[in-house]
Amino acid sequence: MLSQMGFHPFLMPLIMQNRDAIGLENEQIKVFRAWRSKNRVPLIHAMNRIIQERVAFQRISLNPRTSEEVLRAKQEEIFKLYRKVLEYQLSCRRNILDTFTDEQWEEFGFVLTENGYSLD
Repeated sequence: MLSQMGFHPFLMPLIMQNRDAIGLENEQIKVFRAWRSKNRVPLIHAMNRIIQERVAFQRISLNPRTSEEVLRAKQEEIFKLYRKVLEYQLSCRRNILDTFTDEQWEEFGFVLTENGYSLD
């Protein structure tokens, strides 16, 4: 549901499935697995919280007794969760940028195109 928020953590399975085509070395695979081990669960938890809070926001916004201040505060909580997810996305992106060689970026570009991603 939230995968449109940013691709990088969601591209890691694609990277791992195509590691031979990309030319990943064992050390690079270890780097990606270490990032996933450290960040996967907290990222999923934050994304699930966003879904829960959005549902709660919709529910309370339909109550005529809910004040605008309460709605603003609830929306601010949601924004903070989105920011948290963004930080995970940027961390994953940085991990990929720091790990891939230029040649691997080119190979990954082919993988992305073959999987329906448009590149600039």
